Amino acid sequence: TNLVNNAVKFTERGQITIAIGKVADEKDGIRLRFSITDTGIGLTPEQMGKLFNAFSQADSSTSRKYGGTGLGLSISKRLVELMQGEIGVESQAGVGSIFHFTACFGVRPAGSHEPEEDPARHPLSAESARILHGARLLLVEDHPVNRELAMEILHGAGIRVEIAVNGEEALFKLKEKRYDGVLMDCQMPVMDGYEATRRIRENPALESLPILAMTANALGEEREKCLECGMNDHIAKPLDVAGLFVTLARWIKQARQTDGADAQDETMEEVTDPGRARLPRIPELEMDQALRRMGGSTTLLKRMLTRFHETQKSFPERLITLQTAGNQETAIRETHTFRGLAANVGALDLVKKARDVEEILKCDLRSPAFPAAMAALTQEHRRLFARLDQTFSDMNASDARKPQGSVNVDPEALSLEMREMAHLLGEYDSTAGNKVHAMVKKLQILGLATLAEDLRKSIEQYEFEESLDILTKIAQTCAIRL
Repeated sequence: TNLVNNAVKFTERGQITIAIGKVADEKDGIRLRFSITDTGIGLTPEQMGKLFNAFSQADSSTSRKYGGTGLGLSISKRLVELMQGEIGVESQAGVGSIFHFTACFGVRPAGSHEPEEDPARHPLSAESARILHGARLLLVEDHPVNRELAMEILHGAGIRVEIAVNGEEALFKLKEKRYDGVLMDCQMPVMDGYEATRRIRENPALESLPILAMTANALGEEREKCLECGMNDHIAKPLDVAGLFVTLARWIKQARQTDGADAQDETMEEVTDPGRARLPRIPELEMDQALRRMGGSTTLLKRMLTRFHETQKSFPERLITLQTAGNQETAIRETHTFRGLAANVGALDLVKKARDVEEILKCDLRSPAFPAAMAALTQEHRRLFARLDQTFSDMNASDARKPQGSVNVDPEALSLEMREMAHLLGEYDSTAGNKVHAMVKKLQILGLATLAEDLRKSIEQYEFEESLDILTKIAQTCAIRL
C-alpha cells in the first residue's frame, strides 16, 4: 500500500497502473512480481540511489511539499526481504516511475480437493499449534477486558502468558525472565508501547526478541510508527483469532529457532467453548463477525459482552468529565480503548461514532465539532446499552426460572473445589476463570450469591490476590479450611 500511496501522492495527472505476474515456481509455492507504474514527478539517478534508506526522500523540497518521514520505502524494503523478495525502481525525472518487487507465496498442491475449514471453528492450524504450544509470551496491556480476551485466546492455544500493565512494568519483567515474544499494546499510561520498545531494543540481549504491536489504529502511518520504534509486526484490534495465530507463529518460530529451542509437538487444545453458552441475537451487534473474532466460542463472546456491559456503561460520562477537565491524553486513550472493546463485540455503529470523537480529540480538545460528535456517540451508546440491559435481564430471569435440580451441595466436593481454586489463585493461574462458574452456581444455592459474584468478577479481571481474599471469606462462611 505504501508504493500505491506514493504513486497517488506524486502523480498530479496521467495514470497509475498496478500489475501482478508470475515469475517462477518455487519449491514451496510461487514467486510473484508486483509493479506500480505512474506518470508522476519521477526521480533522478542520484535520488534513486538513496531512496530506500531510512528517513530519506528525494530531497527536502519533496518533504516540504508532499509531507512524510521518508520511512515508508525503507520499511517496504524490509517487509519484502522478509518475504524472500527484492524491491527496486526504474524512473526518469519528469516522466514517471515504476516501483517493483517480488515475493514468495505458498499454494495448495494441484489436484488437492480438501474442503476449506472455517477459520472461526478451527482458528489454529496444525503447524501454528506445533510452534506455539508451550511458548512463553509477555502480554503488555493496560485494560483488564483486553487482557482477559487475549489471555483466554492464548491459553486456549497452550501458550504460557505473563502480564504487564504498562511499558515500565514490561521492562522490569524482561530483566527478570526470558520470553519467546512480547504482545505490546501501544497506548498505555505510565509508559506507552513505543517508548518501551525503544528501551528494549537498547539492550543487545533483547535485540532479536519478537515484539508485536497491538493497536486499534490499523492505518499505514501507525504501522510505520510501530516498525520505526523497533517492533517486528503489527496486530490490529479487535483481535482476529486466526490472524493473531498466523502472525504469532511466524515470529515465534524464528525466535525459537534462533535460540535453539524446539517447539513442543504435543496435542493442542483449541479455543475452548465448554457447553456452548446460550447467546441471544442482538440486532445492534454484528454477532457473526464478533463470533468469528472469538474463534467461534460463544462462551468467550458472552463473557466479553458481559464485561463490556459491566465496564463501559458510564463511558460517555467519563469522557465528558475528561474533556471538561482538559485531560486530552487520557481522553484520547480512553476513547481509543472503548473503540477497540466495542469492535470486539461487533458494535460497529458505536465504533464509527467513537472513531469520529477520537479524531476530533486528537486535533483539538475544545473543538466546536466535539459536542455534536459526542452527542451522536452518546445516543448510539444509550441505544445499545438499553438493549443490553434488557437482554441480560431477560437471561437472568430465564436462568432463575430453570429448575436447579437438587438443592443439596456435597460439602466434600465443594471443599475440594475451593482448595483447588485457592491453589490456582495462589499460583496466578488464569485457568481459575474456567472453573469459577461451576463453583458460583453451588455458592448461589447456599445463599452466597453476592460473594460468589464478587469472586467471579475479580477472577475474570485477573485480580488474583483480591480473589483469594474473597475465597477465604467464602470458606470461613462455609466452615471450610483451605
